[in-house]
Amino acid sequence: MRRLIPHIRTVLTAIIILVLSIGEPGNTGRAVFRIVPYADKVFHIIMYFALTVTLLLEFRHQVKRKLTLILIICGAFGYGVLMELFQKYLTSNRSLEVYDMIANLIGILIAAMLFLLFRRLYPEILYKKY
Repeated sequence: MRRLIPHIRTVLTAIIILVLSIGEPGNTGRAVFRIVPYADKVFHIIMYFALTVTLLLEFRHQVKRKLTLILIICGAFGYGVLMELFQKYLTSNRSLEVYDMIANLIGILIAAMLFLLFRRLYPEILYKKY
């Protein structure tokens, strides 16, 4: 349990994504997705951006190595693929969509690029001890 506590933000973000991915969208969600073109793809980008930022911030001291950054990117993308598989096999109202996985990857890559830029410009803020 002690090992999980430092990563509670990541765990909560992953649980929120799980619930939103396999839950019933409801009438409001369906209406928004019908009215706003590509709203679901934007939502995927935002969700996986948030997951990746959370992972990068929680492992920011280890991300100094390129392998750690690659593992975080692959892990977040793998989680997105897993959610799509859950939608296909565990729900009756959702389906697996390749474009959702691409949107997930876009959110992940934006988060990684912004993290690297922020790390280069403001390392004293990123690695400050609290």
